[in-house]
Amino acid sequence: MALAYHLLPSNSSHNLDVLLQEYGIQVEGRHTALGDALMTARLFLHFLDELEQRGIQTLHALESYIKTMHLLRQQESGFA
Repeated sequence: MALAYHLLPSNSSHNLDVLLQEYGIQVEGRHTALGDALMTARLFLHFLDELEQRGIQTLHALESYIKTMHLLRQQESGFA
């Protein structure tokens, strides 16, 4: 969910059900440990593709991206 928040800042919701629908991931075994884990893994693969498209290939690069996004949000909301 935290990754979705930074990758998809314009989404009004970042819960698993919304993200599964947005990425066209079939819902199977929802609210079971295995089912939720498998769907989350499929979603994570989509996120990895998006990160790669943004040139983010390391954890350090992801941390920098998240910090930048956080600062931009603060500036947009007038809290900077």
